[in-house]
Amino acid sequence: MTSMEYQNSTTKTNQDLLDFDKARELANNYSDKILEELGFETDVYGDVKCECPIHGGDNSRAFSWDDKRKTWLCFTGKCHEKYTKTILGLIKGVKGCDWKGVIDFVEEVTGEKIGTISKEQVDLHKFLRKNKQRPAEELIVYDYSILNRIQPRSAYFESRGISQEAIQQWLMFDCLTPGKTLYNRACLPIINHNDQLLGFAGRSINGMEPKWLTSPLRNKFKTTFFGINHAKQSIIDTKSVILVEGFLDAVHMHELGYTNCVSMFGIDMATEQQHLLLSMGVEKVTFMLDPDLAGTKAARHLTEKFQIFFNTTNVTDKLLKDPADLSISEIKEILRGT
Repeated sequence: MTSMEYQNSTTKTNQDLLDFDKARELANNYSDKILEELGFETDVYGDVKCECPIHGGDNSRAFSWDDKRKTWLCFTGKCHEKYTKTILGLIKGVKGCDWKGVIDFVEEVTGEKIGTISKEQVDLHKFLRKNKQRPAEELIVYDYSILNRIQPRSAYFESRGISQEAIQQWLMFDCLTPGKTLYNRACLPIINHNDQLLGFAGRSINGMEPKWLTSPLRNKFKTTFFGINHAKQSIIDTKSVILVEGFLDAVHMHELGYTNCVSMFGIDMATEQQHLLLSMGVEKVTFMLDPDLAGTKAARHLTEKFQIFFNTTNVTDKLLKDPADLSISEIKEILRGT
């Protein structure tokens, strides 16, 4: 919520608007006190994982506050979409007050006055925000030695039919340490094409939403592909790649011998990913996405969009189930002639 957005809901004139930019900055600076007053208990990093206090529910990790980004998410009720992901929106949602009440609360907790801003200042701020070049966020890269401390074993992935050999190869593990972002999730590391450890992906093992979560949250991962560290040489040698949606789709394809398969982290391919494939000499791209409505539609779109750069093939329409659930004979039949 900016000062310009607030002007339509305030009783003040356009010449005397509450300064929401200052309010948000002030609330962010005092976020620890704000969260405490709202009844949240933060971990050692200042983050929060708990039930959503706005819509309730019994999911103990449905709500997330990221102290570094100063934003919050409600994974189950999507409350952040109604109130905005800012700390001011969080106050409004928890307190159930109007925006004037949010300002009053911030002033009360911080002991500072926020004051007003003129319409001319609002217009200037709006112009500067619109025309400001936002710097690219620095990608977080972990120390690769972290992987040496992983004990690769996972009851969840084993229950999904993944072999012990694959669990060892992909360094899969169940995160059972309370307080961790991926607590109660079956995890695997995300390593890019330069053999840099960018983070981890975790699959919920107790029904918690979202089903898959990546950490750290600020890393977008769309500069590479999941599984590229295992598939890189095969892709270069064959000048071809099979693109799937999910992490386990890629793992399963490798188990069956299709070692030029990687995951796009979803149903879209970013420009950075396209450039990476071109730099590796890829000439042929096969899209094998999940055969649901979203995957089928995306595969057709991607096949057409990228045919100017690659020889593209779409086999998604041939699938009756997700790639991770296909047998070797089914995959051979699907890929026959491609």
